[in-house]
Amino acid sequence: MSTLTIDKWLTHHATYRPHHLAIVFEEQRLSFAELNRSVNRLCHALQQAGVKKGDKVATFLPNSFELYELYWATAKMGAVIVPMSPLVRGNGLINLFNDADTQLIVTDIAHVSYIEDVRES
Repeated sequence: MSTLTIDKWLTHHATYRPHHLAIVFEEQRLSFAELNRSVNRLCHALQQAGVKKGDKVATFLPNSFELYELYWATAKMGAVIVPMSPLVRGNGLINLFNDADTQLIVTDIAHVSYIEDVRES
């Protein structure tokens, strides 16, 4: 009997329970098959951005469906997610980014300016 690890869990449920409800987030509802397809698209986008197994991906996002998808995508591809609070600003944000040693930072349009403010540091 093989072990069902987190990187295989979503694919397993998409195969054996494709039409069962996987997530409800605000008005959004996805089955396991739909969530798996969405996560696979995100995995491919992360890979095209240069993320590989073992790389760290920082998130600078509020609680959102996109954050949930990133958790699954990084797990599926063997990357490591580094969640960062979008409430942190200035020197605190500089310290977080410098200490995280990430390959990529994922954010939304509402938080881009905070990253741009500290980018040079």
